[in-house]
Amino acid sequence: MAAGRFDDLISLCTYQVGDEGNHGTGFAVSSKLLVTCRHVVEGVAPGGDVPLVRAAADRLALTARVRTMLPAGLGGLAAEPTAAERWPDFALLELTGDDEFPTAVVLDANQPDEGAKVRVGGFASWLGYDTQIYEIGSSVSLDEAGNHYTRITDDIVDEGVSGAAVVTPNGFICGYVNASRLKGGPNGGYFVPLPDVLDAVPQLRELHDRPDAAAGEWVRRIGTAELEAVRRDSGTGDREGAYAPPVIVNLLFHETTVEGQPPRQWTVEVEGDPAAKATWQLGNLGDDLFDALDNWARRHELRTKDQVEILSRVLERAVLPDAIKQALGAVDQRRTPIFRLRTAAEDPLTAIPWEYVTSLSTSELCSFSRYIPVPPKGDIPLEGKQTIRVLVVVDPVAGVTPKSVKTELEGKFATINKEFTTQDPPRIEATVIAQPDWKTFSEAVRPGKDAVGAKWDVVHLVATAAPVGALVMPTIRSQADPVAWNTISSMLVASGAKVVVLQLGSQAAALPPPMSVYFDLLKAKSTINAQFGESMTVSETRALVLCQHITDPGDVTGFSETFYRQLALGRSVENAVQDARRIMSELASEEDYAAFGAVSVVTTMQGDIRLIEEERAPLDRAEQDGGAYADDGRTTAQRKQSTRQGPRL
Repeated sequence: MAAGRFDDLISLCTYQVGDEGNHGTGFAVSSKLLVTCRHVVEGVAPGGDVPLVRAAADRLALTARVRTMLPAGLGGLAAEPTAAERWPDFALLELTGDDEFPTAVVLDANQPDEGAKVRVGGFASWLGYDTQIYEIGSSVSLDEAGNHYTRITDDIVDEGVSGAAVVTPNGFICGYVNASRLKGGPNGGYFVPLPDVLDAVPQLRELHDRPDAAAGEWVRRIGTAELEAVRRDSGTGDREGAYAPPVIVNLLFHETTVEGQPPRQWTVEVEGDPAAKATWQLGNLGDDLFDALDNWARRHELRTKDQVEILSRVLERAVLPDAIKQALGAVDQRRTPIFRLRTAAEDPLTAIPWEYVTSLSTSELCSFSRYIPVPPKGDIPLEGKQTIRVLVVVDPVAGVTPKSVKTELEGKFATINKEFTTQDPPRIEATVIAQPDWKTFSEAVRPGKDAVGAKWDVVHLVATAAPVGALVMPTIRSQADPVAWNTISSMLVASGAKVVVLQLGSQAAALPPPMSVYFDLLKAKSTINAQFGESMTVSETRALVLCQHITDPGDVTGFSETFYRQLALGRSVENAVQDARRIMSELASEEDYAAFGAVSVVTTMQGDIRLIEEERAPLDRAEQDGGAYADDGRTTAQRKQSTRQGPRL
């Protein structure tokens, strides 16, 4: 038999399960998990150990523990279980200790067409390990309960091969062998199609949607064309629309000098990694430190690319000593990791614009944010929605006309929603208000005031900031007055918004307020309950996006277009801000190159912050053109009436 292009990978992922002479076959689906048939490990109690030997030449020997068996229990049956009682005949094993499977497979629910050639590598009891070619049979077999099995023909499926992966011509695992031919029947056997077990085994569903890092070589071997043909990412193998939790790395950053004095010594470390730690002093920052400080005064004195690059180099040395760089370089970057700077809100180091470290803040390989843990709300994950509600309030800022910005933003929101199919609900329901008086603003922010009666998911304010943090907004007298930040903060808390965006311009010849002024929003309680007749409300805000640089309408609309488009795609707030910063840095003029460093995102959650659930392609059997589950026009009841005898186990 001619070797196929996946045969070597099949042998690297395939293991003999059990002792010689009383064994089956299994295949690694991650660095720790292996799939086989339940009947292969039936004699082992849940949690019991099972020996494994790899098919490859190295004969790698490992030990796994039985983690899941489906069906869960077969005790008490009066007779030998039938095929229907054994279905889906599935077992999931997990390696013990620190051992890992070096190579794993890529799962895909799409089923091969009738007549397609598939490959199966297994440990036949009389032959040992071998790879055989089979043909997909002419019909789907059902047992007496209507459970599906796909017949494979042309060659004998021997004892010992149960649990082996069925590999499609394009390299995906579409099921697992669970039965040999019927006694006296034609050659061949049966396998359980993958779609039928995905919903019953959450771990398998996750690995189907997002292949493990151990499947990297298999992803590369499949290739871009085949991956994209089944709506998968060509780099990771991730299924289109499948949410992939990113690796989140917290950089602990705190000063170690005398309280109340300027920071001259600080410690930076990777949380949970004792080896990634460094204590740093001003002398470690290099000869261009004073050039950077000379060019930098609260961000707004930075104008040119050269000035920004000097500051970037100095700040990078401060936050990324060699030990930290090495640790971050080892992080899996297939699914954009988030590097978060964790500081106390009152730490003087918080005021430094770390967003100018371009290797972090504008990189395509990671997202960069700040992190202030606020238990217990930070421990509770957000539930993604199909549609989020966004309120944008645009007040006068130097160079910005509220009504024209309102019109442009409404057009951009409409364009974003049109990018999705007309059958979908809109991803973003946006309300944009231009220069409202105080009463209109108050009523708009308050949740439940419209027909929907729901809280806002995002509240986005465009305004001018005074040095002390107050926002200059039209008051009840319809004139622009500074409104104390604690008043605005209380109203934002009452809005129930999970994300607050502040795009702030500065008063003439005034410096923007320190970032930490706005952090109380993340912890605050509402103090306006007397005005609205509401009970005290704890802030639900999980992320504060702060843009302290507005010079023209494009700063507002350009950021918003990128940010909200990424949210509509189901990306995290951190990813959305990262993309906005990167585009700002790429498109900015030489005179305005510093704008990207004035965009920060501060979060309170342990995980990433996603408001919209990503679109998941359906696993509709009738839509799999010509596959083993193609619709033949019969109902399920009609199929059960014409069921042939199922496979014998």
